[in-house]
Amino acid sequence: MAEENIRWAFKFANDFIRARQFALFKSTRHLKPSSAPFSSTPSISAPNMRLEAGKLSEWQDGMMKEIALDPNAEKTPKILVSQVMGKIYATSSKCTHYGAPLIKGVLASDGCLTCPWHGAKFSICKDGDIEDAPGLNALQSFKVVIEDGGVFVEADPELVKATQFGRTPVKCIKPSGQKANDQPGVVVIGGGSGGHYFVEEIRRLNYNGSVTLISQEPNLPIDRTKLSKALITDSKKIAFRDDAFYRDTEIDMHIGKTVSKIDLKNQSVSLSDGSTIKYSKLVVATGGTPRTLPLDGANLEGISVLRAIPDAQKIQSLISDASPDNKKTIALIGSSFISMELAIFAAKKENVQVHVIGMDKAPLAKILGDKIGNAIKKSHEKNGVVFHLEANLEKFLPSDSNPSRVGGVALKGGEVVKCDGVILAVGVKPNTDLLKEAGINLEQDGSVIVDEYLRIKDSKAQNTVYAVGDIAKYPDLLTDGALVRIEHWNVAGNHARAAAKNIAHEQKSEPLMAFTKPAIFWSAQGEQLRYVGTGKSSQWQDVIIDGNLDELNFVA
Repeated sequence: MAEENIRWAFKFANDFIRARQFALFKSTRHLKPSSAPFSSTPSISAPNMRLEAGKLSEWQDGMMKEIALDPNAEKTPKILVSQVMGKIYATSSKCTHYGAPLIKGVLASDGCLTCPWHGAKFSICKDGDIEDAPGLNALQSFKVVIEDGGVFVEADPELVKATQFGRTPVKCIKPSGQKANDQPGVVVIGGGSGGHYFVEEIRRLNYNGSVTLISQEPNLPIDRTKLSKALITDSKKIAFRDDAFYRDTEIDMHIGKTVSKIDLKNQSVSLSDGSTIKYSKLVVATGGTPRTLPLDGANLEGISVLRAIPDAQKIQSLISDASPDNKKTIALIGSSFISMELAIFAAKKENVQVHVIGMDKAPLAKILGDKIGNAIKKSHEKNGVVFHLEANLEKFLPSDSNPSRVGGVALKGGEVVKCDGVILAVGVKPNTDLLKEAGINLEQDGSVIVDEYLRIKDSKAQNTVYAVGDIAKYPDLLTDGALVRIEHWNVAGNHARAAAKNIAHEQKSEPLMAFTKPAIFWSAQGEQLRYVGTGKSSQWQDVIIDGNLDELNFVA
């Protein structure tokens, strides 16, 4: 009976993996996200070209096919044709996140199409609408015509070319005579993925109140995942949207400003510049603050964290100076996602030596277990990365040539790792000081408990304050309802969209919707790691692996 249960569980896991894409696969080439300027693209354009998509008799539910705009051209835009519940649909063919070919995704019976790379989900039956982060744009849809037993797609070729990365949202349209500040609207604190996905989603849902986003960072909201994966230091290159988008969707942006106080009783927030903004609903998306280490030498120059553009600039300046006559060594403290992604990036640089110092037996062991962690470790070692595991730090040492700058890391036991710079990647703590000062009860780890609708449960919040992302401890309704807190960019995006839906529903006196989406992770580890779930390796009884660990080509 036990063996039968194991076989059943393994089959279920494999089916789930195929549907949700969590595993290590061979490397996939990532395309750049769309850099097209903001514009309004209608769902269906006036057709002036007819493309053949086969015979109607050949089509069946779940079938997908790509048709080329110009079959004779080597590189030509394509349209994705799909059948769901007896009806045939046509949409743009690329994921709107990084351009993955959706033909390789998973089409569910309800018409939801999941991207094969990062789990973005779109509804084929609802004009390509977004169902799951991280895609920003919905898919573009095109007209399908059934005629004389054939299936045809009618589309404007210029629209097909312009919307390869989906359609951008239409401009915000409010009832005539209504001003944005007539009544308190929604205020969002935080300019990360949670903040941005929220304001974009609530406008997509036609919320017609005022929407304000306050971010202490000096730049527009960015795709923060690009920092550890590629150390991009130009905020404009990784911004979710440009200034025109926020202006056209009537989102009031307060960039480079800090919230000094939340007044729950009077439903307002005070800014450090002395201004006050009233709210009807407040969304706290303040994310996490990188942890530091209280060790001797922690204040030396050259010790960095990685959270924002200035951090990336410091690290980039260090390794960009490397040359045959000026080789650089960096020490990464921690062996989880941020550290390991930086290790991949830095190890590819000539004349840069990377050391990873961690407390666990293997990198990523707490999430993936020792077997997979050691396989990832071997892959990094082939690229020249040196590991110091099951290690405890004692202090940071000054450089021999410059006593104000770090020159090494001393480990307990006597080992010293000489280096030119240190990057701390030892986790984050929930950035919830504002909530604490407002009188909200916090958990021991600094997080705040929310209900299934992502509203803060503390009665002092009066069901008007939502918390999303790293700070929120929410009930995982996909398992046993236990409270979980997930520190991941994609979870923050999905939290934000769910909170936006509930606030929009409240405005229309519609029922609220519980948050039930699974946590999906991805990480560049030489090969592409995809992981889904909220468990930890300490909770497992066993790890079942199908594939080749040495080649990092497996599911588990």
